[in-house]
Amino acid sequence: MGKIILNGNQILANILRKEYITYEYGSLTEGVFFSAFRDNSKLIITEDFKIIIEGYISKFTFEIYKILERNDFSAYGSDEVGTGDVFGPVVVVSVYIERENIIKLKKFNIRDSKTYTTNNSLLTAYNSLINLVQFESYILMPREYNKLYEKVLNLNAIKALMHNEVNVKLMKKIGLHMPVIIDQFTSEDSYYSYLSEETTVLKDIYFSPRAESIHLSVACASIIARKLFLDSIKTLSNEIGITLPLGASYIVDDVLRKIYSSNKNILPLCSKMHFSNVKRIN
Repeated sequence: MGKIILNGNQILANILRKEYITYEYGSLTEGVFFSAFRDNSKLIITEDFKIIIEGYISKFTFEIYKILERNDFSAYGSDEVGTGDVFGPVVVVSVYIERENIIKLKKFNIRDSKTYTTNNSLLTAYNSLINLVQFESYILMPREYNKLYEKVLNLNAIKALMHNEVNVKLMKKIGLHMPVIIDQFTSEDSYYSYLSEETTVLKDIYFSPRAESIHLSVACASIIARKLFLDSIKTLSNEIGITLPLGASYIVDDVLRKIYSSNKNILPLCSKMHFSNVKRIN
């Protein structure tokens, strides 16, 4: 990462010192208010309240940026969609954004995909960001999803497997190691227990609720995943000749009944079979 110098003030300096006093590093030299070392990253606060971050980009780095309420740093982030929809796949996307593209993306008001109320507004956001990021995706279609669910019997386990795979692939492609920001869907211990039988497990994960508010990489991952999900729903609808609705409402139940009455063998190809909607009519 090298060195990043940010402007601070006495209030922020005191907050950081209080937060990381247990990691205080070395004796204070002239002009230094506080210094700390953790996770191969060094924090230096000067007496004129310049905040200097040196070394490896780590969870420590992310915590400092969060306290400073800044997100203008290079980062990986991953998110998933489709987990609450009876029809269609689960899609997980991992995104990497260079620091210089953060400002460009902010101009487009990029945010979590759930906040876009129309497909057109989502598509506009997707087209705005797609050339400013690098990404990997994992689209788990219903047929494969149902087989995997029968094996693990846990949606969070499936999400953990998918997040791990796309993040490992993207980090290998980029060639730059740093923590991945994930919108927290389970505890850290549970996440890694789900991956206990995997050969390659990315251990450097920064879990956070509402992770899209920490960094645009998570919001971008959400938008790309939603776009891929909607494309998959459209393809499935065309294949079976029925428009597949989103979500898990009574409208979904009506369509499930139509599919069941015409050819129930289609259900595992287009729907997640463990949902109560499917069980009610199957």
